[in-house]
Amino acid sequence: MVKVLGETDYTYLRSRRSANLKWSLVFLTLAVLSVAVVPVWGFLVSLVFLGMAFALGRTCLSYHKGIIGEKIVAGTLRRLSDEYYVVHDVKLEPASGNIDHIVFGPNGIFVIETKNYSGLVKCYGDTWYQAKEDSRGVEIKSPSVQVKNNARQLHGFLETRFSGGYFVNPLLVFTSRFLRVELKDCRVQVVKANKLVQAIEEHVQELKYADSDLNQMAESVARVSASQTS
Repeated sequence: MVKVLGETDYTYLRSRRSANLKWSLVFLTLAVLSVAVVPVWGFLVSLVFLGMAFALGRTCLSYHKGIIGEKIVAGTLRRLSDEYYVVHDVKLEPASGNIDHIVFGPNGIFVIETKNYSGLVKCYGDTWYQAKEDSRGVEIKSPSVQVKNNARQLHGFLETRFSGGYFVNPLLVFTSRFLRVELKDCRVQVVKANKLVQAIEEHVQELKYADSDLNQMAESVARVSASQTS
């Protein structure tokens, strides 16, 4: 079985979910009070507060879906053999977001970005859209740019602490069964969660890593990440 260093309680996503839920409830309360205190103008003010509460509520739901997606991927990665090391929910720098999953294996190092989208998503290079069948859709934050930035961050971390050359492979993983993805010239490898282990195990590169090196790298990442979140 895969070696897991630093099990996670999804601290980053849980904290963002809690913050958005708290402020959503605050604005919902303000909306009710606005109508109660100033019946005429308060109604208009309450509509503004309700809009803000709704937007924050949607963001809260998005973080909740993110937790579910990361749990799915974490469970999937347990199917890797004991040649591999996994670190979840990694934070390497105080000002940065988290890296969902990092896999260290004899055939490569992988940074995984998990997305639990549903519906139709279209990709053109590094530009992504939440789409409808008959339109390009609304542009969303690029998950391919995100995972490539995370891969560069890990590469820099390893280069400053260990000798030798490293290549970090960015992997974008979708977890929902209710998602259809259309890719055109996508700049990263994209897989569904049920194909993730196969994609990792079948990856081929010239540079191979000894188990002792993998253990040192994984322990270093887990240790620094724990210090950032403690």
